[in-house]
Amino acid sequence: MKGYQRAVLLIGVMLLVGGRVLAANYTLPSPTFSPCRGGANNWSAATNTCSDQISFSSGDTVTSSSPQTLTASGGFALRGNTIGSASNPITLQSSYNQIATVSPHAATTIYGSVKNESAAIVLTNVTVNGLIETRSGAVTLTTSSVSGSVTGTGTGSLTGTNIGRDLRF
Repeated sequence: MKGYQRAVLLIGVMLLVGGRVLAANYTLPSPTFSPCRGGANNWSAATNTCSDQISFSSGDTVTSSSPQTLTASGGFALRGNTIGSASNPITLQSSYNQIATVSPHAATTIYGSVKNESAAIVLTNVTVNGLIETRSGAVTLTTSSVSGSVTGTGTGSLTGTNIGRDLRF
């Protein structure tokens, strides 16, 4: 194999493996939170609040040493993440944009609830150890599981999804 072929092969392998290296572990509360779009100008460490969207990379995890709420005014993009733990849940809360999984919908586990004030919640391949609630948007759950209740505002759909408590659209 020629030198340039080895270099191209090495770069290709690094790119393939690199996707796994990009996953990060975050602990709340945190003075900075890189999944918050717009960076430090949009992050408030005192309240775990992002004034834009929180967009996780594939495999990112978020933990804390006590129950927390993670708020993103601009919604959440989930990509095969683990949020919270059984002993220290983290609730995801959004104000005006959807909370959704991003294709290819790798398995996401949320220890905590998922709440949205005025937009949709669209989740595929997600386990929620808590409740799901939107005050002004549809709830769409596909191949998911929710241990608590699911509450929407008139529209919603469930496909291959188990709900542990009440279901109200």
